[in-house]
This record gives sequence, structure tokens and C-alpha cells, in this order.
Amino acid sequence: MEKEDHTPSNTFDLWKSRRRTLTADRNLSSVLGAVKNLPMPYWKPLFFFMGARDESLTTLTDGRFPKTTRPGKSHPVISLKPLSDNTGYKVNPCSSVRPWKLKHACFIPKGCRLKHTGYEMDRNSFIVEHIEIPFPARLGAKLVFKGEVPLECFKTTN
Repeated sequence: MEKEDHTPSNTFDLWKSRRRTLTADRNLSSVLGAVKNLPMPYWKPLFFFMGARDESLTTLTDGRFPKTTRPGKSHPVISLKPLSDNTGYKVNPCSSVRPWKLKHACFIPKGCRLKHTGYEMDRNSFIVEHIEIPFPARLGAKLVFKGEVPLECFKTTN
């Protein structure tokens, strides 16, 4: 029987294991319900994350979002698509307040259950569609994955 090598380069890695076990590379939807911080290579469009720090959002948007930066506070973001150079992901910030009092705004309603995790939205979350942020991978790793927003959950104000 061959002895297993447990050096750091060969330790079990849930995300990229070559063994015939459950991995994110082969079974992403099965793994998503159990993760808190999702590495950016596994992000998909319409994934909802919480914890984007106001200070970071202010810097990434050149001061356009949030309207008032509060130290220690954060906003959720929704993923759109990977950046062309694979260094991050394009996201829209979200807010519990309708952005700039726009007449028509897209939002995820309170009570919506997100895919993979079953997380139930505890409030309406308005998508700030006119601000697309190139979100770097180094910050993405700090966000808390809440699930994928089902298409039927998206609503608009009149």
C-alpha cells in the first residue's frame, strides 16, 4: 500500500482536488450551499454577496457609491460577469433604499429565497444598475456568499 504524502502541496483541497471526491470544479451547485466565502473563479452571474465595505466601494466608484460612507458599514453586491482579464468580477452594488429616488428601479424583494443556500432576503435590495464596479479578486474573497438570485425574484418599481 502506497503511503500518502501530506505535504502542503498535496493536502486535500476541496476546490481543486484530483481525487474522485466532491469538488467545486465538478459539482459546484452541490458545494455552494456549504460555503461562506466563495473564491472568485467560482463566481457566476447573479450571485448575491454581503459585506462589501463602504470604504472600498467609495474608492472603487470614485465616490459615486455609497452616497454617505460610514466607516465599518457595508453593502451587498450582485455579480454580473467576469472581467476580461480574469482579475475580478463586474458587480452592481445594492441598497435597501431606492437609488437616487429613480422612478423605475430593479430590486430583489424581501422574502425571495436564493438558490443553493435557501437564504431568505430580509429586506428589499435595490440594484444600483447605473454603477458597475470592477471588483478585484482580493476583495471578493472577503464577501459572504448568500446565494444565486432566481430570475423570477427580480421586480421593478413603477
